[in-house]
Amino acid sequence: MKVRRITGTGTLGLHLTDDDTITDADNAPLGGEGQGNCDFTGGETCTVYVPGDIDGNGAAELADAILGLSILTGGNNPRAEISLYADVSDSGKIGILEVVHILREISE
Repeated sequence: MKVRRITGTGTLGLHLTDDDTITDADNAPLGGEGQGNCDFTGGETCTVYVPGDIDGNGAAELADAILGLSILTGGNNPRAEISLYADVSDSGKIGILEVVHILREISE
């Protein structure tokens, strides 16, 4: 399974109900014959954050770019908290790389 693009912030996990419709190249059902013999409902979950989402609302958008520029210029921050999960450069800071990332994302 591949996840290509995620939007929003939340928890990602995998839950699979085996109803014998998943088969391999030889048409053998997952877990062998019989429904429910390969159910998977537990396991790892991970929290998903959106790169560039400075205000923490689940989307990287123009408001985040403006907030990032405000932070860079030492301007007034109308928000008490800033999501460092928005850090796309792994610098531990919100900087010009984050602003450029946001602008690229919203221009696509």
